[in-house]
Amino acid sequence: MTWAIDTNVFVYLWSATSADVALAQASLGRASARGPLVIAPVVYAELVAAPGRDPAAVDTFLHDAGIDVDWDLD
Repeated sequence: MTWAIDTNVFVYLWSATSADVALAQASLGRASARGPLVIAPVVYAELVAAPGRDPAAVDTFLHDAGIDVDWDLD
């Protein structure tokens, strides 16, 4: 099963308290153990539109985390 990650998970990872970060990391870890992780194009757009974040930084994070963007909206 493929797991689609919502923007809010990244909000917790990048700008929340340490307890929230740990919770988000644990959730992503459990999901990735069960199948591939993806985000929708709209989530990608929200991530790169955030102040202080650029596409290169988001791309690097996604690559390192093993999260793909599912560009196929069929």
